[in-house]
Amino acid sequence: MKLEQIAQLRTGITLRQGVKPKQDGDAYLIQMRDISQDFKTFENSIKIDGSGFKSKHLLHQKDILFIAKGQQNKAILYDKNHERAYALSMFIVIEPNQALVLSEYLVWYLNASMAQRQLEKFKEGTATTSIGIKRLKELEIDVPPLKAQRKLTQLIHLMDREAIVLEQIKEKRSAIINALIKQKIK
Repeated sequence: MKLEQIAQLRTGITLRQGVKPKQDGDAYLIQMRDISQDFKTFENSIKIDGSGFKSKHLLHQKDILFIAKGQQNKAILYDKNHERAYALSMFIVIEPNQALVLSEYLVWYLNASMAQRQLEKFKEGTATTSIGIKRLKELEIDVPPLKAQRKLTQLIHLMDREAIVLEQIKEKRSAIINALIKQKIK
């Protein structure tokens, strides 16, 4: 199935005069620099005055932000991190039809190697590459039944949790070894 058959796609907003932070702003602006290194969360988004933007550009829970520009074309789930938020034009906002595909599944699929190989073929440009919205709409997506998608996303959450726990074990082991080494040196 093509992506456009299971989701609505739109570009993020374009700011003609650059980003203007406003401490008492009523909305947040999501930029590339706000994405965590693991492409799972948004951090340190700035507040802006959202009154100049149309409501159709507001992000909704379960929207997906796809990084359309640059080398890392990853998908990130917007899980209502902020009450009112907008994404910049470096993102393509994907609004999945939840009756057909779960957002969590689609994020996993878009970031999986099979989709990434397809996306490589869609890239345009040399110094700074990008994937256009028309090309992204044509991306072929394997869409299993919702029950299978739910099971897969549960497994993915368990794998993510496992990775966190393993990292914590690694840090604690390192701290123990360092403490033992310091004891031996004294």
